Amino acid sequence: MKTTISVLIVTLFSNLLIARTTAIPDVNFEKALIALGYDSGTPNGTIPTANIRTIQQLQIDNKNIRSLIGIEDFSSLTLLNCYDNLLTSLDVTRNASLSILDCSNNQLTSIDVTGNRALDVFNCLDNKLVSLNVSNNNVLTHLDCRNNQLASIDVSINRALTGLIINDNNISNVDVSTNRALSLLGIAGNNISSIDVTKNTLLSKLRCQSNKIDSLDLTKNTLLTQLWCGANKIDSLDLTLNTKLIALSCAGNELVSLNVKNGNNANIWLFESHLNPTLTCIEVDDAAYSFSNWKYVDAGVRFSINCKSTGNSGTTEVIANEFSQRFSIYPNPTTGVINIDLGENNTAISTTVRNALGQVILTQHFENIDNISLDIDAPIGIYFLTLETELGESKTIKVIKE
Repeated sequence: MKTTISVLIVTLFSNLLIARTTAIPDVNFEKALIALGYDSGTPNGTIPTANIRTIQQLQIDNKNIRSLIGIEDFSSLTLLNCYDNLLTSLDVTRNASLSILDCSNNQLTSIDVTGNRALDVFNCLDNKLVSLNVSNNNVLTHLDCRNNQLASIDVSINRALTGLIINDNNISNVDVSTNRALSLLGIAGNNISSIDVTKNTLLSKLRCQSNKIDSLDLTKNTLLTQLWCGANKIDSLDLTLNTKLIALSCAGNELVSLNVKNGNNANIWLFESHLNPTLTCIEVDDAAYSFSNWKYVDAGVRFSINCKSTGNSGTTEVIANEFSQRFSIYPNPTTGVINIDLGENNTAISTTVRNALGQVILTQHFENIDNISLDIDAPIGIYFLTLETELGESKTIKVIKE
């Protein structure tokens, strides 16, 4: 009798498990599950729980899904890609095994990942997050939360981080001193006034443009290959120890000193130092090489192997953009229209107007004419006008619109 009862209990319990269903109220979510073979027929708002509780990876990006109610019963889930949907909320608190989560490009204002202690890769960019707590995610190696509305971020506990991207938020301070494994750091487009990366000796790529940074010590970052630090307030850059550097953009700062004499100049594929009106000399490996290959430089800037030297010493020094003496630009300040007298240059000219952040607001091309008029249809402020000939000669001047 006892055996019969036990068999009945086991059978009943098994039947209950089989019969259990999970509510999936979003029809597009259920359609995606049907397409993946986890459900069948037409959407009816439910799915057998047994069909989903062992699923480890779920790819449901770009499906017009508004709700992921039901995701809590995917109890074995380690990877969830739900980016490019219409989600306003996402509850992953019961997905304890989650290792990779990409919920980018939705409409999330908050997300709780404090219970996801296995989380390794977390992408939540392009949402509306106003806060983010990753203090429990101590195995996290990659965090990308750019283009949100974050005012702060604490990553002090995330010592395994190799990639941190917090571009385009409202963050005024970030401490990465404990993130010794960082190789990629993106903090561009915030309100940061200082950043200390001297402890991040493995750093390879740094993007910190469009902030309020006035100094940057990179002497400890000898593995650095790419530096984007334009549109800040930096007055000097010493890159002599950054012997692996292949890309440098420091346009739109307040540089008076720039030293890139590091023995690797011939491998630099991107060099931008324009919109630094007080910079007069750039120290380099080979002045002639830099003059021939680096075009985004302000007019009259010297390339030299020794900027402390006062005069031209043959091949050790070249003055950039000598053609700039052959034409005139007026009026400056202006109320909007800038006239350019090209004199006897008689060549094709391309003009580019940038604002103080280095953003292009006007480009035009002219063929073999003597005079040009440009209308700077933009708010009152400081702008930078670059003229470039078909031979690669260029000149950049500051224009004040009042």
